[in-house]
Amino acid sequence: MLYKRFYTFLANGLRKPQLAHLKAYGSRAYAIMLDAQLKKKRLSKLDPQAHIGYLIGYNSTNIYRIWIPYKGIVISIRDVIFNKKTFFDGKQMDILKDLYAKLDTLIKKI
Repeated sequence: MLYKRFYTFLANGLRKPQLAHLKAYGSRAYAIMLDAQLKKKRLSKLDPQAHIGYLIGYNSTNIYRIWIPYKGIVISIRDVIFNKKTFFDGKQMDILKDLYAKLDTLIKKI
């Protein structure tokens, strides 16, 4: 809302800003992998086609900065699908510990 007012003020009320590209920071993003973009390895249909990351910023109106936690890198990419309902939760960083704990409980049940 503040962006809209500021932009309208700068344009002297003549133009309205484009807001379609704006997404919420921290929302989950599915960034398509380069192999999938270039249609390499089309015979491996069960391989992952996208990185799961979170939106941390913008480089341009159509280029998003996505943080991929499991790789520990930030990428700039255009082809992204956003999940507006899921956001980053700091508790998810200990996924391996949770998986090992669940695996131990499953083994103990057997």
